[in-house]
Amino acid sequence: MSVVDATDKRIDVSDSSMPATYTALGGGYGKSIKPDLVYNGGKLTYQEIFIDSSDATFRVSTMPAKTPGQKVASPFNPTSTVYVRGTSNATAIVSRLASDFIKVISQIPHLNLPDELMAIAIKAMLVHSCSWGEIGEKLEESLELKGSLKKQIISNWIGYGMPDVERVKECTQQRVTLMGYGSISQGQEVMFNYPLPSCLNSITCKKKLTITLAWFSPINSGNKIYRKARLVFTQKNHNIADQRLDAYYHSVKRGTVQHEILIGEKAIPFLDNDNIEIIVSCSKEEGLTESIPYVLLATLEVAPEEMLPLYDEIKAKVEIQTQVPIMQ
Repeated sequence: MSVVDATDKRIDVSDSSMPATYTALGGGYGKSIKPDLVYNGGKLTYQEIFIDSSDATFRVSTMPAKTPGQKVASPFNPTSTVYVRGTSNATAIVSRLASDFIKVISQIPHLNLPDELMAIAIKAMLVHSCSWGEIGEKLEESLELKGSLKKQIISNWIGYGMPDVERVKECTQQRVTLMGYGSISQGQEVMFNYPLPSCLNSITCKKKLTITLAWFSPINSGNKIYRKARLVFTQKNHNIADQRLDAYYHSVKRGTVQHEILIGEKAIPFLDNDNIEIIVSCSKEEGLTESIPYVLLATLEVAPEEMLPLYDEIKAKVEIQTQVPIMQ
């Protein structure tokens, strides 16, 4: 517990960086990952009760004039402000952050994203920026569990984690994001090639590969497996990053967004024209007759202090290939 304001005895019953203790847990349908992510919305605080006859130790604090929360115009007095808080606030803030991606998408050379894929692209970019980070570390330390069960419980609480949208808005010399899109029918596979930069050839350094696939599925209300479309990606042909972080490997394949973070540090040799092959496939599902639109993002990065020219080398290789959109 942490004291929010010593003068009025308000208390945050969990660590300030952790999700609210009253958040519902349970995951999504079929053990898919839900929520997709978490964000700041201002948690409810509590006041300790010092009445012997009361069964409760804490009660919810009702102090709209003080933080935490978002400062807004008061609905009761046009000349004053109040603080509001809750999951709706977090949703509104994330929606505002996501709206910035529309401008980013419009500036990606050669992308030409169809309007009907814009919502899917925004969803993919938002999740692509997520990681468990500090929240995940603290939950892992506090849960007396091991292996996949621990990961599933953490996913039920924070999904893919906290978004950092600035990471997806632009590339750096040491962080390069490629975007692809298309539509796929059941039983089909589509392969995307992410060119490997020569500067990583046989180099020992920490590398991170983040891949996100998002789509919308038509619904079959007469089937208990109500989503008609099931898409997954698999990474083949290279083990430059082969250790998985954050969400459980099987859980990420059960919803309509698959988000995986992989790391590696070994010195891996490869040929100058080698690629990371990312294969998107659509499994055969009952009643699926339409093609499913999707968006794929992949980011390869190293620490800034490595001073490796990933961006310049990947950009040059992409320009030689069929025009693959690269974020500026």
